[in-house]
Amino acid sequence: MLRCVFINMLLLSIGASIIYMSLRKIMEMKLSATWRLRLTAVMMVLFLVPLWPMMRQAGINPLRQFHEMAIVQEIQVLDIAWNESNDGDDSNLYKPKIIDHMNWIKEILIKGVPVIWFSGAFLMAIIYFISYIRFKMALNSQLKKCLSQAHGNMLERCKTEQNIKSNVSLMKYELTNTPILIGLMHSVIVIPSHFEKMEPSKYIYAHELNHHKKKHLWLKLLAMVIRVLHWYNPISKTLMADIDILCELSCDEAVIDLYGEAEKFDYATTIVSTIESGFKTKTVLSSAMNGGERNTMKRLKNIMGYKQTSRKKATIFILGICAMSVLTSAVSYALSENWMGNETGVNQPIIEINPQKNLLSGDNEIKDGDAETTINWHFIWPTPNSDTVTAAFGKRMHPISKQVTEHTGVDIAGRKDDPIVAAAEGEVVVAGWDESLGYHITLKHDNTHATVYAHCSELLVAEGEQVKAGDQIAKIGSTGASTGPHLHFEVLIDGEAQNPMDYFNEKVHD
Repeated sequence: MLRCVFINMLLLSIGASIIYMSLRKIMEMKLSATWRLRLTAVMMVLFLVPLWPMMRQAGINPLRQFHEMAIVQEIQVLDIAWNESNDGDDSNLYKPKIIDHMNWIKEILIKGVPVIWFSGAFLMAIIYFISYIRFKMALNSQLKKCLSQAHGNMLERCKTEQNIKSNVSLMKYELTNTPILIGLMHSVIVIPSHFEKMEPSKYIYAHELNHHKKKHLWLKLLAMVIRVLHWYNPISKTLMADIDILCELSCDEAVIDLYGEAEKFDYATTIVSTIESGFKTKTVLSSAMNGGERNTMKRLKNIMGYKQTSRKKATIFILGICAMSVLTSAVSYALSENWMGNETGVNQPIIEINPQKNLLSGDNEIKDGDAETTINWHFIWPTPNSDTVTAAFGKRMHPISKQVTEHTGVDIAGRKDDPIVAAAEGEVVVAGWDESLGYHITLKHDNTHATVYAHCSELLVAEGEQVKAGDQIAKIGSTGASTGPHLHFEVLIDGEAQNPMDYFNEKVHD
């Protein structure tokens, strides 16, 4: 479970970072801060919400065929090397030992890296939480209600101008030099204590009320969550800093839109006189006008050069983000399918079977020594929603014991609770639990032939029942000795395991 979450986070981090860094500089040159903040908020969602499940539902996977062809070639080369090195002598097991050693290293990486990621995310969350608690304790110790009627009237006037009807409190605090907005659920504007004796400024209250109106503290909370989950990615730190300054720039632009171009200079002068050096009280979930010398210069430059962005420009950027999101999601989907979507006894797929060509008609011949046997019934593919074989019949390294063993069937990748159907008409002779096979079913088709369906999550038939070909008999699971959701499918002739792929139109290797 932790591994799947980590892989999701890693793919999201890579894809969203590519999109964000590709457009960040262009947006800065072409768009106003307000539109940059909106589009950045959209791209923030890409760090948290994978698009490839929607693509999976739609059956879209443009890179899957290419990806699986490369894996098939790699496995075929390994099989040839194994056969040549063994040359029929089972005592020569140096290759499985090498594979076992590599799997041991791989196991450490697979299990260790997600634990490191989770530990880092947990530690960073604790750091932010402690920082916020200290901030709240400092505020609560000296936070007092502002009793100035002039400041209260100015706040109400600005609320009316911006059509804000929600309650916004006004408080004062000794240990800050600049106004601060705090409170996710109930907004509070905190002004320095010495401001109470000064003439109230409409620009300051209009600016802070814009933070409240545009829900900027919620955006900052979202940026903090992204920073925690993607702590290993330096782009998440850049994103967090960008959100901080873009919120200020966006409010500056809103004030200019509210009071007009003629008051640009007065507003800039107010900012300069308000921002003083000294103690700065701020946390992630607050908005303070004191953002440092560099950010102050950005704000002044943006105020004096501000021009509204046309909807045409904004639409072009929106389409660009959508196009890049689809592309990166396609790549992420292909990777996720390989890394975690089809996790079974073997991690990568070996072969793909076309489920529309899986019906056996007529006669198929298989050889048993010098004798030939003819199959005179129809065999259908047992997993309608899954068509990828991840472990073939024959010798293989067992995914749990790490020993070379005979694999008596084929493993078919699938998702938990996907349907399993009867491959042919028959009687249910076994429907129960086994420590190795988990929940499993054995169907008897005649006096000679039987099929086995193992590692099911749920059995839908009982012993003694008659089933027809295509009837659902169970659901795909990962019970028993299994490393992930899949179906272990066997074909038995007189109790002896046969290669199931000999009973379908397409085989593992021609």
